Amino acid sequence: MAASNAVVVLPPGACGKVVDPAQRRWLSRGRVARQVPAAELLVRVLAELGRPGPVSGPAALRFWGQTGNRSDAWMVAADPVHLQARMRDVIVLNPPPGEFASHELQALFDALQAALGGQDGAAFARIGGYAYLRAGEEFASPTVSAAVAHGQVPDRYAPTGRSAADYHRLLGETQMVLHDHPINLQRAAEGRLTANSLWLWGGGRAPAPQPAELPRLFAADPLFRGYWASCSAPVDDWPADLRDCFTEPDDDFVGVLPELPDADNEAVLSAALGALAAGMSGGSLRSLCLLFRDGLTVHLHARDRFRFWRRTADELRGHSGDDGHA
Repeated sequence: MAASNAVVVLPPGACGKVVDPAQRRWLSRGRVARQVPAAELLVRVLAELGRPGPVSGPAALRFWGQTGNRSDAWMVAADPVHLQARMRDVIVLNPPPGEFASHELQALFDALQAALGGQDGAAFARIGGYAYLRAGEEFASPTVSAAVAHGQVPDRYAPTGRSAADYHRLLGETQMVLHDHPINLQRAAEGRLTANSLWLWGGGRAPAPQPAELPRLFAADPLFRGYWASCSAPVDDWPADLRDCFTEPDDDFVGVLPELPDADNEAVLSAALGALAAGMSGGSLRSLCLLFRDGLTVHLHARDRFRFWRRTADELRGHSGDDGHA
């Protein structure tokens, strides 16, 4: 029976986040590296598959993957973020999943639509946990998500050039609406994170469908699903059990574990690594490319089980250190 090759997106795993010493030793038998800041997850996955990143707007691809409809409209993702002032600069913080309740997000985007909607054909729309701005006039925008920009100075990703003026004008207007919104005032009084800005990114139009050979995708992530839809490639919902991704022999796949609040990541990561290690030792998986959300990457092949002399990789060690043999 032939085995599968897989690319799997996992929760953060560097700096001791993989808590099981046996799993750290197993991972260290492969090729371990870390890129900081991490590139966009979709771009990292496509690079492993030997494909370039999307040439059209990621926001429109995400909308496609979320709704199942390919829109011809130009749009930009409009994701709530918190701008945190420091002594010498300002950094952008990407709120963790579930930070804002559904009714809070709806109230914020209702206010944005009431204040700014209709200007030059602009329209704000919130769909589930994601939001979009459809603009009548195209403008430059950052090309990466708030997850990539998290903890950094936003100017690093701000567009430049003639059309950037519209971006900065609109961004300033959204910040004025959000600054004194009752939802944010209440959250600030309670010491909670506020949504005092939007991360307007990935502007563009959805590409025309162009079939391409891609492994089967298991994911709930709408950006991944939209890209796979644009390639007319097979997509399945994220399964209840990761092992369901490699039940078919010789069926390569890409699996994207859902993004979770930090408190849930340790148990989910441990269970996922346990399932993947068992799949490899049992012969169901030939090779693994593990892409952790914090930029850690591990490449493992079935033959790496013989590399038992390897020491724990520096990227996997916690503050207390772990220099045992792998």
